[in-house]
Order: sequence, then C-alpha cells, then structure tokens
Amino acid sequence: MHVGCNVECASIGLSLCAERAALGLALARGARSFRRLWIYTPTAKPTPPCGGCRELLSKIAPELRVILVCDGPAVKRTEMTRLLPAAHPGRRRR
Repeated sequence: MHVGCNVECASIGLSLCAERAALGLALARGARSFRRLWIYTPTAKPTPPCGGCRELLSKIAPELRVILVCDGPAVKRTEMTRLLPAAHPGRRRR
C-alpha cells in the first residue's frame, strides 16, 4: 500500500494531487505493477481523479481498477479504461 495526499499551492500548476503523489512514492519504492487504486475524498459523493491523474495513471497502469469512496455511503468501482476511454498506452508509429 502506498499513500498520497494533495499538496496544494497558490500556483495551481505547482499543486500535486494525492493520486500522483502516491504513484510517485510507489515508483520510488520500486513498485512496477498496480492492480487497484483507492481514492478517498471528504465529500458527500465519490469523486474521480482529475484529467492529469487519469492521463498519468492510464500510461502507467492502463488495466487499473479504481475504487472511489467518500464520507457519504456511496462507493463507485470503475476502471481506468472507463475513466479515460480513448487513452492509448503507447503511440503507434506510422
């Protein structure tokens, strides 16, 4: 298990999402394959990752299962292929 948290900055572009923080930690620790990502948000409804996190996660773990939990009773289970359906793990050369 690798844990991350949001690191916020007044300059939005310099902020770091918890998903990317956890992924960076996992990679630094030598992890190379990922099966599940649990995302907790202190909200009434489950919140999916932002577009930047979706892009990075789809490149590193395209088959990743994502479980979204929150302060409310709802739990959403999905997959990276549903969160970023047109993503390509690698570019084809023509």
